[in-house]
Order: sequence, then C-alpha cells, then structure tokens
Amino acid sequence: KLINASQLIANDLDYVNNTEEDSPNENNSSDLNLFQFLSRTKLLKAVSFFAPFSSNQLAEILTLPHSFISAKGDQAVVCDKKFSNKFYTFYVLLKGTVKVVKEGKTVSALGQGDCFTQSGNMHSGKSQKADLIAVNGSKIFAINLGVFEKAGKEMQLLFYKQFGKHQARRLAS
Repeated sequence: KLINASQLIANDLDYVNNTEEDSPNENNSSDLNLFQFLSRTKLLKAVSFFAPFSSNQLAEILTLPHSFISAKGDQAVVCDKKFSNKFYTFYVLLKGTVKVVKEGKTVSALGQGDCFTQSGNMHSGKSQKADLIAVNGSKIFAINLGVFEKAGKEMQLLFYKQFGKHQARRLAS
C-alpha cells in the first residue's frame, strides 16, 4: 500500500510539474483519488477565472460531473455526447490556445483563463457557423450547465458572474 501511495504521489507531482505530458481526461470525477483531486484543484486555482472561488467551491465543482480535455494535436472542441443536447457546455481554457475558425480562416484566438460556451443542436439542428480548434497541448476544463442544478446557489452565481465578466471584457475589447 505504501508503494502504491508513493507511486500515486509521484505521478501526480509529475502531472502538476510537467503538464505537457499529462492526460487528465478521466471523465468520472467520482473515481478521483485524493492526489488527482488536489492536483486538479491546483490546476484550477492557477487560472484567473477560478481565482475568486474558495477551496470549498472548487471542491464542489470537482465533485460535479466534468471533464478535462487535453488536445493531442490540433483538434476540434465538441460538446460532450453524454450530456443532453439541450444544455450548454461551459469551457475554461487552462493552458494553451483555442482558435476560432470560420470558413477555414482563423478569426480569433482564446488564451489561458478565457472561457467560452458551445451548444449541441439547440436550434433546429443548425450547424455552427464557427469551429473551435484546440491547439496541440491545450488543456480545457468542461462542465455542463445541467449539472449546476446540483450545485449550491452561491457557487452557481459566482460561476455565472465570472463567465459574464469575462464575456463583457471580451466584447469591450
């Protein structure tokens, strides 16, 4: 047991210190061990979007269904199929860049701390007008709006406030 615990600590310390090599794509947060939980908390705290969240609020977020996306090569950011198409998915870019591509041309780029949303086929199955492409090595936190029904009201309000502040700042520039 001690050897296994030491290996878990070493793996998670390597994850925190060498994020180029990690792949935190485990989507089932209930299976996180303590060290994975702590390293994910540290990863979230390093991003300005989550700066005003308390440790308890971050813990609450990590106990809700969520996923981490690690881009291997440039890849499209798509809605998680396990959630119903009627809900939006919120994304927070933890590391790297996401390009907004329209008709084959990059029209914008998002950087660390930026957040964005995407929906499934919400409006009569219309296709999206722009594609979101995560650049190789990017790390993205994803959570679905539907899971916030299970979260505390204070945490929900803080999340939406942060998201709104970010969107207002982006529109102003």
